[in-house]
Amino acid sequence: MEAVVHEGWGKPYEEGETPDESVLPAGWKEGLPSTGGGWAKQSVIIRSAFLLDGELKEQYRAQPGDFTTTWISRQDVGHFIAERLVNEWETFGGNIVTVGN
Repeated sequence: MEAVVHEGWGKPYEEGETPDESVLPAGWKEGLPSTGGGWAKQSVIIRSAFLLDGELKEQYRAQPGDFTTTWISRQDVGHFIAERLVNEWETFGGNIVTVGN
């Protein structure tokens, strides 16, 4: 997975660390979108905490990078995507974003 993410960022992956063909088949890079500078710069990876079926509370932390978190409701993750991610793309775009309480 790291090789795919590095490709998306437009950064070369460390030589010799790319998984063999049992993990990533030959020609896998040709199947990725071509954007000229790495497709991950136009996407976001959301790392959520343990997901619960709880109520929407709109009280959660969301920030690029990693922090310790325990849980979050699926509704709050949906709220983050619909209300904050779209409206604060300059902050979150092209990053791995942790969301949780």
